[in-house]
Amino acid sequence: MVGRTCGRLPQTPTSLARRAIELLGAEAPIDAVVPKVGARMRSPLIRAHSCGAPLPANSLFYIDDDIAVCRMPAVLVQLARGSTPVELARIAYEMTGTYGFEAGNRSDVIQDLRPLLDLGELKGYARSCCATGTRGSRIASDALRCVVPNSNSPRETDVAIILMMPRSVGGFDLPGFAMNPTIRLSSHLEAIVGSDTLTPDFYWPDKKVILEYESEKYHRTPAAMNRDERRRRAFESEGYRVMRLMNDVLKTNDELNSFMTQLAQALGIYRRPASQRMLDRRRQLREELFGPVSEETAKHEMEHPYTGPVI
Repeated sequence: MVGRTCGRLPQTPTSLARRAIELLGAEAPIDAVVPKVGARMRSPLIRAHSCGAPLPANSLFYIDDDIAVCRMPAVLVQLARGSTPVELARIAYEMTGTYGFEAGNRSDVIQDLRPLLDLGELKGYARSCCATGTRGSRIASDALRCVVPNSNSPRETDVAIILMMPRSVGGFDLPGFAMNPTIRLSSHLEAIVGSDTLTPDFYWPDKKVILEYESEKYHRTPAAMNRDERRRRAFESEGYRVMRLMNDVLKTNDELNSFMTQLAQALGIYRRPASQRMLDRRRQLREELFGPVSEETAKHEMEHPYTGPVI
């Protein structure tokens, strides 16, 4: 019959991209990686990359007959070629953390999820790519050294990054903590706290030091403050030292330096004072993670500079 087409029409890169966007609930353009430059697909809906990294077995998951999604370890190495260390670390924290975002709205955080994958898988793939000289693999490996699994919020992630990053690039280099581990309480505290376990945000088991991040959104109501105080007393009665990191501290350079120096002392870590170069890089890192200081705060820090010890 004239005008009738039998069988399946060939799929163009644009039609494939449009189907992938619909199936994944993603936004255009999507990223597509091919093994050779000449195999790049040309379409306004596709951001094409080439990468010669090894692709382990079972790395591709087909969501349609012609569309596959790659496992995250390969994605992280590919992203390393165009991301800052902080951006890459944030992505790895999301991959190994217990939080996610509502589709199309990163302000709506979903917590207490299962991690998407194990940190060891990310590190193992990055190491194998380093052995083959894959571009971006060294950057990915360096970023993964700053990642601790089981973060339960974006803000916890940013605090963990500045705790883990070396002092030479603006961090405080205070590793050794677990994020959101389960600590079992003595039986006599269960009735007081209302639970036989507690889950601190950051925990250094060797030092029995706990760091609790307290946001304005979830910790400033009377009920939340009462709950947090019961948690603190429960932890301290079990022999833990508890330090509370308020959101306001993250918004100033001087207060953050002072707080982290006290934390280092609680951990029994004593170092030479930070150099001016370290402090300058720390200001940049703090601003990238937590935003710029207010004009009022900047003026106060200039007129009344912090003179205490700074690690």
